[in-house]
Amino acid sequence: MMRENEVNSLKKLIDYSADLYGEKDFIRFKKDKYQVESRSFLDVKNASEAFSKMLSMKGIENVHFAIAGNTSFEWIAAYFGIVNSSNVIIPYDKKETPRELEKLLEHSDTEGMIFDSTQKKNLAYIREHNKNIKYFISLDAAEDEGDIISLKKVFEKYKGGFSKEIDNEKVCTILYTSGTTGERKGVMLTQKSLSRDTMNFREKAFDDDPCVKLSVLPIHHTFCFSCDVLASLRFGYTICISSSVGSLFADCQIYHPTRMSIVPAIIKFIYETIMKKAAENPNVSVNEIAKSMLGGNIVGLAGGGAYADPKLLLNMAKIGIPAFVGYGMTECSTTVSTSSIRHNKIGSVGRLLNNTEMKVVDNEIVIRSESLMKGYYKNEKATEEVMKNGWLKTGDYGYIDEEGYVFITGRKKNLIILSNGENVSPEEVEAKLYEEDIIKEVVVYGKNNKIYAEIFPNNDFMERENIKNVQDEIARAVFRANQKLPVYKKVESFVIRNIEFEKTSSNKIKRNI
Repeated sequence: MMRENEVNSLKKLIDYSADLYGEKDFIRFKKDKYQVESRSFLDVKNASEAFSKMLSMKGIENVHFAIAGNTSFEWIAAYFGIVNSSNVIIPYDKKETPRELEKLLEHSDTEGMIFDSTQKKNLAYIREHNKNIKYFISLDAAEDEGDIISLKKVFEKYKGGFSKEIDNEKVCTILYTSGTTGERKGVMLTQKSLSRDTMNFREKAFDDDPCVKLSVLPIHHTFCFSCDVLASLRFGYTICISSSVGSLFADCQIYHPTRMSIVPAIIKFIYETIMKKAAENPNVSVNEIAKSMLGGNIVGLAGGGAYADPKLLLNMAKIGIPAFVGYGMTECSTTVSTSSIRHNKIGSVGRLLNNTEMKVVDNEIVIRSESLMKGYYKNEKATEEVMKNGWLKTGDYGYIDEEGYVFITGRKKNLIILSNGENVSPEEVEAKLYEEDIIKEVVVYGKNNKIYAEIFPNNDFMERENIKNVQDEIARAVFRANQKLPVYKKVESFVIRNIEFEKTSSNKIKRNI
């Protein structure tokens, strides 16, 4: 049996999980409205090796493959089949527009596309506009069709195992960051960086055994892939595929999960939906309603990918569903710090992973670990700006306390610098505003040497509290928030939005005001 410290590649992680968990369910998914199917840890190994075998037999090596589609067993097996045959995988958002996808494929030097039926429009466009694509592989087609290879047929045809020596220091994936200001960079990660990030988790977040995770986020997102797929391979969790955020509660009744890894926006959605249901059923305890709506077995939620309002986390704890948050970034193979049922401090993003160092230079967090990226693809200048002597500049302001808990206070690129020399982190001001129930979304910014806020109100709260004058109510909320801030950080004016802010695929607000 392989020891944990020997797992230094994704190939070894697959072998480790198959040896340790074997026929245990790795993934469950709905075949139709009522029937649930599953695949084991051994199935993942066998299917991914069949794909690797096919690629190797055809002499396909060092080729860049883009992949998109719904979360599925085939998507996961394809991912490992690519990287474990010395090729490079480039996950992208299944909702990517054809023109943006064309730019991504061109920049990433992609020669192969792996896709499902969600990509029909994109596939047709790329066939017409990008003649560099030589390989087309379908995740859900039952049979080969023309130049399109059916991955399901590959799994059947190339059974029998495959082994190839892997250079774990070589780039195996390029991940394009969503960018809250419109900027996208291709982060180059290796087999070693991804596998060691997973193996350096200090502990499980919750004491749920067996752990059944509802996977809600899009799989191309690094937080989902790391915390759902890779963590499950390490710890033996079972992943259950949710159709969408909108079907989350219905899926909980089917799968009865013990936990989820989700972004704070979804935690907030869960809380507000539960409280709305509780208001309709005053004779039933909120805790009982919460447990029931989430399938009966839920022990907690793990949050990441964006700022989490401490008040929201406290409210979740009050209704019996603890929610903990961590911290990470794609450039660090996703995870830098985590919280758990045993080690948690409200307001912090947990403790550093094993073999991870952090220091603060000019208020900015810098990180050194086994999991740092190789750099940005075809962008040496941007790489040199953030990496120096083995340390990565995160662009985040923060600190680590005497007990080893990490706190994030703001984002360097968002800093507002006033003419009097004072610096204002908009995230700090936003945190005070988010304490007000009437505020659902907010972006704080500087203009004409003053602090402004653009606010999208919480319509459900207004309806529940029968609030008629939203302008006056938000003015009072801003006033209360200002009482908790120094004079130079106070919001001097605000505007109210009628629609939510535009967001990235990971549900972060795009700060393009």
